[in-house]
Amino acid sequence: MAVPGAVGAQAVAIRIGGDQAAFWGCGFFGSQDTLHDDRGRHYFKECYIQGSIDFVFGNGKSFYENCELTSIASPGSRSINGAVTAHGRASKDEDSGFAFVNCSIGGTGRIWTIFYGEYKCSGAGSNMSQRASYVQKLNDTQALPFLNLSFIDAHLWLQSFSN
Repeated sequence: MAVPGAVGAQAVAIRIGGDQAAFWGCGFFGSQDTLHDDRGRHYFKECYIQGSIDFVFGNGKSFYENCELTSIASPGSRSINGAVTAHGRASKDEDSGFAFVNCSIGGTGRIWTIFYGEYKCSGAGSNMSQRASYVQKLNDTQALPFLNLSFIDAHLWLQSFSN
C-alpha cells in the first residue's frame, strides 16, 4: 500500500462513470483519490471507504448510507492538506452532490465553496460550540431532500436488495 499522501501515490480503486450504480457492503481502499464518483446517480450502503487525500471525489450525485469513511492521513503532517471529499461541481447550478446519511466520517477537509448542512448530529463530535461559521443547522423541512433516496431519483432505478 502507498504511504498516505506520498507524491505519485494517486491510485483510483474504482471509477463510477455510469448512471444508476449501487454498491452494498463494499470496501474501497486507497491513499489519494480512492473512489472516483465521476458522474451519474449512485447509491452506497454499508460501505467502507479509506484514503488520505480527496478520497471521495468527482461530479456524481450520490447517496451514501450507513457508510464508514476513514482517513489514513498522518495527523499534523505539513505535506498532506487533504480532504475527505473533493466534489468537482463547476457551478452552483449543477444538479450534483454527495449526501452522507448516518455515516461515520473520520478526518477533516478543506472548505472552499460548499453547502454544509448539519441535521440532528450526535455523539462526541457534535459539540456545537466549536462549529465553523459556514455550518448551517437544518430543520426537518430543509434536511428532507438529502435524507432519502429521492436525492438520486432511486424510485426510477434502484431495486431492493436482500440477503
